[in-house]
Order: sequence, then C-alpha cells, then structure tokens
Amino acid sequence: GGGGGTSTESKLKGTAGMVERKTYQVAQRFQQLAERCLFTLRVEVQMHCFFHLAAMAKADYALKDESLQPEAFVVELNKDLTGIEDAICKYLDEEKVRYVFSGLDQLMCSIMIRTLPLIAHRRITRDGVLQITRNLYALQQNLTNIVKSSGSCFDRARSYFELINMSLEDQEQFRHENPKKFSQTEYEAITKAYRANNAADM
Repeated sequence: GGGGGTSTESKLKGTAGMVERKTYQVAQRFQQLAERCLFTLRVEVQMHCFFHLAAMAKADYALKDESLQPEAFVVELNKDLTGIEDAICKYLDEEKVRYVFSGLDQLMCSIMIRTLPLIAHRRITRDGVLQITRNLYALQQNLTNIVKSSGSCFDRARSYFELINMSLEDQEQFRHENPKKFSQTEYEAITKAYRANNAADM
C-alpha cells in the first residue's frame, strides 16, 4: 500500500511541475507580447515624426519677416505627441513612457538636417533660418515636457541651420574646425543654400 502513496505523490509533484512550467511559459509569452506592443508604440510615434516633418521639404523659407510662431506641421506634431502621451500614461509607468519617446530628439533633428539638401536650391533667408530654429525650439520644449529632458542634438541642429547665415569663409573655417560634426553632404547643402540666397540677391 505504501508504494501506491509514493506513486501518487510523485504524480502530484509531476503535475505541479508541469503546471508551474506552463504558467511560466504563459507568463513569458505575455512578457514578450507586452514588449512587442511597447516596441510597436515606439515605432508608431516615430512614424508620426516622419509624417509631419516631411512637410518641411515643401515649406517656403524665403521669408521677408520674422515669424513668432512655429510652423503648422510642427504644431500638429507636438499636438500629436502630447495626445499620445496623455493616452498611454494612464496605462504605462513613467519608465515605459520614456522608452516609447526615447530617441525622438535625435530622430527629429536628423530628419530636419537631412531635409536641407532637398531644399538648398531654393532661397532660405535669415528670417527663414529663424523660422527653422523656432521650429526646433518648439519641438524641444514639447519633448522636454513629455520625457523631462532632451538631448543636445537640438543645439547641434540649430547650429547647423545657422551656418547658412555665415559667409563662405566662416563656413569653411567652421568646417575645418569641426570636420566630423556634420557629413560632407550636409556641409555641401549649407554652401548650396548660401549660394542660392546670394544668387537671388544679385
């Protein structure tokens, strides 16, 4: 009779072990699903940046007056990002919200810097450069409100667009002193934008 008890006991242990393994597998699956959902949210937020900032390629920066406001596409993007944050912070802790918005500062600056070669053949006046830097300030301020910090890439992007207002000699000197700060294509776009401005003034 004693052997039967031991057999039942081992069966119960075996069943308990199997339940534990299954529970662990289900928990693992939910964990993976949660991580995938977070990653998908992060990509979704990045897509919003690409969508709205694409409007910069069609914008007119041959401005004759200083604008005190960011452009409409920047206002829309900021509204979008704030709306997403309001929606997800009800369900996610601060660390996860920060993950969803992480790297957006670098992405925004990169999109805007890489747009210049597409528009460098058109005139970008001093007020046009001011408009672009105002856009960058607005994006930085909004992102800082969401993630409580923002990277130095906004300063880098502003310094890039401000190069357009420099003389060719000063641009060359800056490039000589900061050869790795921007790519060759990015530096060439600055020179092209400067020449487009000065050709229009002739």
